[in-house]
Amino acid sequence: MAKSEFELMGVVPDNLFYVVVGTGESTNFWNEAWLGTSPLSLRFPNLFKLEKRKSARISERRNSYGFAMDWKRTPSATQLRSLNLKNLRRLLTHFPSQMLRTHGVFRVNILRDQIDSVITDVSIKIMEWSSMVPIKVLVFIWRACLGRILTADALTHRGVNTNSTLCSMCSNQEETADHLLVDCMFANDTFKWISKWCGLDLPLFSTVEEVISFASQWGNCPKKRKILISIVYGIMWCIWPARNNRIFNQAPSKPSSTADHAMTLIYGWVKYRGKIENCNWVFWCNNPFSIL
Repeated sequence: MAKSEFELMGVVPDNLFYVVVGTGESTNFWNEAWLGTSPLSLRFPNLFKLEKRKSARISERRNSYGFAMDWKRTPSATQLRSLNLKNLRRLLTHFPSQMLRTHGVFRVNILRDQIDSVITDVSIKIMEWSSMVPIKVLVFIWRACLGRILTADALTHRGVNTNSTLCSMCSNQEETADHLLVDCMFANDTFKWISKWCGLDLPLFSTVEEVISFASQWGNCPKKRKILISIVYGIMWCIWPARNNRIFNQAPSKPSSTADHAMTLIYGWVKYRGKIENCNWVFWCNNPFSIL
């Protein structure tokens, strides 16, 4: 993604980079962003023109009283006011606190959070990106939270002509992501099978976000919670191909067979991606939490 595309979204990557000043011997006073998010040469261009030595380091401009400038010619008091010298001095006065706040570390998650805040529905607060779950499944669940998987309703909104916008699994309501994966009778019956398998009394959900919120806050054991998150992601992931088989292959599935498929699939995630020792298939089939 080009910088101009970030700027159009109001996300400027330069704002995420800072210079660690230290003694100031290796930092350019005018041309590096050490006091804020942009170089002083860009913020005070007229003062920069008056600078005698434009490559001066911070250490060369700092003395026991603060900062001292070295101009090509001495400007008058009127010129200094028009050149915003007062504003520059005010910034320099706050230099110590600015220096303490700079950390010099770029973090990808900070940039992602800024992008998500622009392109993502702000109502979505919880999305567990578990390493136990394959990335393609995580992306699918994330898109389902946003209502951007290709359900009949989403296709219609994109201008694609569909025979019907009703749910292909129950034919009772419009096929949205929330209805198909959570609220549909087929999804409800699949979750009942999983609920019995896990020994949990799962509440009735109406949205994908409610499912994620429940799983991410369930229980007091982080390991069990991580398994439950993998399970609910796996259930919704398996409902999707069951829906596609019904539409494109005229091969209807039963909730019990979809639950069995999910149990097998998630077992592989937990054993090989979760690296849980003694992950026994017999114990897993009895209760997924018994492997811990």
